[in-house]
Amino acid sequence: QAYWLFLCLFTPVVTMTNIFFQAVVCFLAISVSFAASRSTEASPVVVVEPAVSLPSGWTVKGRATPHASLELTFAVRQQGLEELSKKLLQVSDPASPQYGQHLTNAEVQQLTRPADADLARVSTFLAHRGISFWSATPNSDFLNCAVTVAVAERLLSTTYVELQHKSGETVIRSLDGYSLPVEVAAVVDFVAPTTHVPGVHTLITDGPRSSVHTNESKFGFNTPKNLRQLYSVGEVEGKAPGNKQAVTAFLGQAYGEWALKLFWRTFCGGITCGKGAPKLIGDKTTGIPGVEAMLDIETITG
Repeated sequence: QAYWLFLCLFTPVVTMTNIFFQAVVCFLAISVSFAASRSTEASPVVVVEPAVSLPSGWTVKGRATPHASLELTFAVRQQGLEELSKKLLQVSDPASPQYGQHLTNAEVQQLTRPADADLARVSTFLAHRGISFWSATPNSDFLNCAVTVAVAERLLSTTYVELQHKSGETVIRSLDGYSLPVEVAAVVDFVAPTTHVPGVHTLITDGPRSSVHTNESKFGFNTPKNLRQLYSVGEVEGKAPGNKQAVTAFLGQAYGEWALKLFWRTFCGGITCGKGAPKLIGDKTTGIPGVEAMLDIETITG
């Protein structure tokens, strides 16, 4: 547009035809320039998540380093959540004709995929600012981008600080909350990492332990009986012939059948835990059982 403005202002007028042509060029040049300037103006922004208080155990070390790297996740609003919830209840209810007819992962992804228009809004917001992004999920409900702290602060109209926990863990977060242009905020559930400060749990090494074995701890421990009461499962058992459950591990820990049976004897009095020995696949099916390796299979069979 600068070229056409130059032509408009400095081209000599020779004939009436030239006058008409030059007038048209000037009009187009000014129109294009005005439109371009309007498109680069900042849209009104609205708060997506407000400021938060600093959780116990954390302190602010100071402003985050501007050139530090962040991977932002834009959670684009999903569709079909009510339908998904309805379907979940139907396939989980033994009295339902659809009991056991679970959706495939592909079907869930398709059902909850954000609207194309919503994805376009977020994509355009990032692309117009020269930011490359990618889909972190099969249905693109998470769009990720790698940026610096300085760029993230401009994108989200916020300030990032470095936080340190008393345990030594450090994170970068925006305690002041953050904002997005109105049209983008309308289709985004949240952006992370921003206001959420993670919990840091320490191992409890003292206090009463008798309730671990008596199972009288109400909801203090995740025993099979407590979990069934917490989620109102009662004595209901899944009976669909196609029902399957699976557990996998990636920490190099081994499984021990004797440890699983000990768990059942300790915590499953009066209820049925598991339906026989599980089918074992892989190279860590024997050996000294690890805590993480056993935790999932103990819970899932309870």
